[in-house]
Amino acid sequence: MPSKNAPEFYWSEKRKSYRKRFQGPDGRWHDAWGKTKPACRAKVEELKRQLADDYRPPSELTVAEYAASWFALHTTKMKSNTKERYRTNINRHIAPAIGAMRLVDVRYDDIKAMMVQCDSLSRSTQSKILTAARKIFGAAVKNELIKNNPCYDIAAEGPPAEKREALTKAQQEELLAAVAGTGAETFVKLCLYAGLRRGEALGLFWDAVHLDGEAPYLSVKRFVEFDNKGQAAVRDYGKSEAAMREIPLPPPLLDRLRAVQQESGPVIRNTSGEVMSKQSFRKLWDIIKARTVHEATVREDGKKIRRMLRVGEKIPQHNVTIMLDFHVTPHMLRHTYVSELILAGVNVKTVQYLAGHASAQITLNIYTHLMENRPQDNVAAVLAAFGGHPSGSAVENSVENV
Repeated sequence: MPSKNAPEFYWSEKRKSYRKRFQGPDGRWHDAWGKTKPACRAKVEELKRQLADDYRPPSELTVAEYAASWFALHTTKMKSNTKERYRTNINRHIAPAIGAMRLVDVRYDDIKAMMVQCDSLSRSTQSKILTAARKIFGAAVKNELIKNNPCYDIAAEGPPAEKREALTKAQQEELLAAVAGTGAETFVKLCLYAGLRRGEALGLFWDAVHLDGEAPYLSVKRFVEFDNKGQAAVRDYGKSEAAMREIPLPPPLLDRLRAVQQESGPVIRNTSGEVMSKQSFRKLWDIIKARTVHEATVREDGKKIRRMLRVGEKIPQHNVTIMLDFHVTPHMLRHTYVSELILAGVNVKTVQYLAGHASAQITLNIYTHLMENRPQDNVAAVLAAFGGHPSGSAVENSVENV
């Protein structure tokens, strides 16, 4: 802020220009530059006009306007999928419901009404929408644009998200048979036998795969993010991040990696030997989707009809056989990996590490139903309540492991 007796202009030897500082309609100080004093004064007037045209008094700001500025300022360092989630929640839920309202006019009941419109969404999705709204209005409070956050004390009330289902042993065998010898086999085995997230599998390079020694393993230290255009960017995990881990290779995965081993570059690669884009990955995953029961046009009795293809049928005009009567996603493969570890009685802290969860509580929150529903997990409590003794040391060992 210029002092009362400061000269009108400041001369910058480095820029060979004059600078004049002035206060805009928003109360902030701005700089105008010009090669001459008249040019600098003219620039001041030009900037004042621009600022006056762009300026909106805080009392006139709409929720949509402030949400857009909040998004541009506060999501720059977020991961692309997190950033996209905020964009989606703002554009699909917050802006349509209250975007046209003035920021200062939004009340508790307006947020309540917004959430009523989201009533059919899962509790988890509602929680994410509320989180975005709380952050936006919280920033407005800190900037003294509003006095109180209208999202205070509002909770997500939607139905619980559908329980995640792991693949059964039979389904795992059918999936592996379906992808055998295809471009999707390595990806499926990395997720199914090492529990990698999609981005971690696509970000795995051969320098992180150790196939020799007594205990072959892979190091999870990178992941892939896709930008809005679907282009891939390889990121490094920080040394302190829980996702950075070393995972032993079970025989089916070890054999596959030895069969496709390369000297360098990504393990999962496009036709040019580079990291896959989002579109390239979709084509890879289409190998599985094509082999899953789906509707297609077939010719029967001389007529073309639409119907569901059945397991064992070939896709018309393609040398591809339907082999799967269940749908699968990349995350289901990882979920199956973690579930199998837990059902095998692996200690929860070990499961947490291998899964790359930030805490054991996250592992427990997701997989407690598996730990609590096994007879060997509950036998001690039942016998303590009703009398009796475990029949063998195997029960005692399994209880102790959990």
